[in-house]
Formats: sequence, C-alpha cells, structure tokens
Amino acid sequence: MAVGFGLGAIATLVVMFAILVTRYSLVTVFTQDAALQEILVAMLPIFCVAAGISGFHVMLSSVLEAMSLALTLVFVSGVGSWAALLPASYYLGIQLNFGLAGLWWGSVIGEGVKFCITSTALFWLYDWAKIAQRISDEANGDEEVEDIEKEAQEAFVTVDTLKSPVAAVTNVSF
Repeated sequence: MAVGFGLGAIATLVVMFAILVTRYSLVTVFTQDAALQEILVAMLPIFCVAAGISGFHVMLSSVLEAMSLALTLVFVSGVGSWAALLPASYYLGIQLNFGLAGLWWGSVIGEGVKFCITSTALFWLYDWAKIAQRISDEANGDEEVEDIEKEAQEAFVTVDTLKSPVAAVTNVSF
C-alpha cells in the first residue's frame, strides 16, 4: 500500500504543481475575459489543495475497496460529503459571502474529513491480518467453485456427447 500511495501522492503533487505554475496561461485556454481570468487564477490554488486532498482520499479508498469494505466507503462518503463538505461550502460560500472561494474551502474541509476518516479506518480500526485471511479464504472458495464448474464442464464434454444425435441414441460408436 505504501508504494502505491507514494506513487499516487507524487503524481498528485506533480499535477498540482503543474497547474499552479501554468495557471496564468491555463485559464486563457478557457476564457479571454480578463475579469474571469483573474477570478480563476485566484481560485486555482484553493482548487489544487482540494483536488490534492481528494486524490489522497481516492487512493486510500481504493484500498478499502480492495479489502471489500464498501460499507466503510459509504459511511466516509456520506459523512464527508453531506455532513462536512456541503454544510461548510454553504456556510463559507453563501452565509459568510466568500463566494467561489468559500465553496472551494468547503471542499477542502470535506475532502479533509474524508481523508481523515479513511485513514483512521485503515490504520486504527481494521485488523489487516484478519481481512487478508478473509480475502484469502474467499479466494480459495472461488477456486473450489471453479474446480466444480470445470468438472461439470468436463462431464458434459465427453466422447459420447461428441457423437451425432443418432449415434448417441442408438449407442453406436463410429
């Protein structure tokens, strides 16, 4: 997990850095309006923080998914989005009149909550050894099912079943 998270973190940081360095020329691709460009350039650093935290959260979420812990992902998404991100974005963006910046800072808060809950679940809540054993047992169970299916398939594909219908009924070999 550490290698995957490390590589993902490096990729996330490189993209964030690239966006920040090229933000002035990047916004000109989307609009020629100078006032809008100014707003977008001001928002991109906040966006990069939110997207970076979200990227880290997504990497940890993939570990939960691989461990067949979908219920934890539902909890993380529900709490992070509905109890943190949405209220924080509303409060900062609309109630405090921070506008678009407030909405993005709300996103930073919500993604941070998701990252913290996911990290807590992965590193302090779950016993990795037990989960690995459960996954191994399930995988072995799948092998048994595959063996049974293979035997059943082999039973159907015998020499007798390859005969013509007439030969099979009359039990005549050719």
